[in-house]
Amino acid sequence: MTHILFIDLHNNLSLAHFPALFLNIGIKSSVLAFKGRALLYASAASNRYQFPDNALRGPIKLMANTLSRAIQETKPDFLLTSDEILIRNLLQLRHVLRSQKEPLRDIQQDVLSLLEKSLPPSDQVYSREHTLSVAAKAGFPIPKFATAHSWEALKTQKVDFPTYLKLSFEAAGVGVAFAQSKEELDKASFKLEQECMQPNERYPILLQEPASGDELTISFSAFEGDLLSYDVYRPIAKRHKKGPASVIQPLYRPGWEPALRSLVKKLEYSGLGGLDIFEQEGTTLPTVIEVNLRPTHSLQTAMQTGSEILSSFADQLTGRYNRPKTSHPELKQTVALFPDEYQRDPDSPHLNKGPVAIPWNDRRLTGYLMKMAGLHGKQKD
Repeated sequence: MTHILFIDLHNNLSLAHFPALFLNIGIKSSVLAFKGRALLYASAASNRYQFPDNALRGPIKLMANTLSRAIQETKPDFLLTSDEILIRNLLQLRHVLRSQKEPLRDIQQDVLSLLEKSLPPSDQVYSREHTLSVAAKAGFPIPKFATAHSWEALKTQKVDFPTYLKLSFEAAGVGVAFAQSKEELDKASFKLEQECMQPNERYPILLQEPASGDELTISFSAFEGDLLSYDVYRPIAKRHKKGPASVIQPLYRPGWEPALRSLVKKLEYSGLGGLDIFEQEGTTLPTVIEVNLRPTHSLQTAMQTGSEILSSFADQLTGRYNRPKTSHPELKQTVALFPDEYQRDPDSPHLNKGPVAIPWNDRRLTGYLMKMAGLHGKQKD
């Protein structure tokens, strides 16, 4: 049976749903995470591996050794993670293995082969500047932006306000700040310089003008540069202003397929990804503000919405079908995400009207999420 290795450094709750979702469509999985992370509670996973406690801030060798063991023992066909810091580390590991002058040992070759299958050929596609430029070449409107290759360069650069300050390899609102004045920019810059990855010529600071319109997201699956399936969602509610949606409503936008197909082809992408967009009334295509080459938060709702994103990707991994025509089904169900929506509002009508994305077919993970929401041992009226 085809096998996926899921990895998480932090605590991405949506990724923890994936072992059960993929098992339901005929894909086995193993998981690798730090102690206490939601991913290790996924009982649908065939194997569980745990990083040493000091691996997150220690040398990359600590992380690589645990990853190598998991790969050696499970022989996965693909690797998926939502963690952009981990993606940065995996790119560094791939670079080291690609640069080896001596013949690689068998386990090194196994690791490199998995990374080559699971990551785009070029590291550059993880630069915010690069992916926005590719989105523009694919036909999408993008906001005006400028770049700075260092914090020192930013200090002397002319900046038009208001602006968003964005760094590569950061997610979930980390590495992004909004500034309406020089004072706010200086304050945000100091904070990001202390907390985030340092910019360079390959991954510069992005200064992006705000976009207007209706905020939406696109989720998609792709294989070897071919677009397989995509969905469009409107966030109905959010627990945090900068965070992901806690309730999503699917939308039907078949006219966006050619541009999205072109974008995926130019990136030579295999895997699950998404776009953060703004739709303006009367326009053909939305404005793209970010391209995220990682699984998106909305994919945990696949069973409730009827999304074909995961199943289309599974079909390509298993070789069950020849490359199909891109699917974009007209989904109907507005879905609440758990525990996100409960934590936002325990009395939310979306929790009562349903459906709610709770992994009932993974009892151990459901128990973890219930405990996180403060419902362990309780019964809601």
